Amino acid sequence: MKIKVERRGEISPKKRFAYLIFSLIIGFLIGGLIFLFKGINPFYALQKIFVGSFGSIYGWKETITKAIPLMLCGIGLSLAFKGKFWNIGADGQLLFGAVLATWIALSLGKTYPAFVVLPLMFVGGFISGAFWGIIPAIMKIKLGINEVITTLMLNYIAEQFVQYLVYGPWKGKTQYGFPYT
Repeated sequence: MKIKVERRGEISPKKRFAYLIFSLIIGFLIGGLIFLFKGINPFYALQKIFVGSFGSIYGWKETITKAIPLMLCGIGLSLAFKGKFWNIGADGQLLFGAVLATWIALSLGKTYPAFVVLPLMFVGGFISGAFWGIIPAIMKIKLGINEVITTLMLNYIAEQFVQYLVYGPWKGKTQYGFPYT
């Protein structure tokens, strides 16, 4: 059996909005059932989640801080999916981008001002993540290896590399035991 991707017909804005609302309702229902099975009032839990995320300036900052990397990964994945490349390795690419961005911050952060270092971190992280994403693309083109498998495996390699850096060379000189922020 061969899976074939076909272009869908146009969906009207009303239908698209209805699908969005339907998806949100289903998501809230499934989440509510999970809370119910755990013995937690789902309305109380959702209220706490909403207030914790958007109920204070700190909540907004934390929500935006966590959302930006996810949005950048989503943009990158949408480009890969448009090219019919099934990239399951966004986590590894994000980690590898973070490695180079962190290295730039550690190397140049005390020497140069932030307005120089921050753009370098962003561009370096982008290039490093893109490099990590090109590896499975080359393996697919040159060797015919399935990109889903290679992107998944490269996620674990990137995670182990980050663990090595955090517990090894990038660990603070005065720090003992486990690293922390």
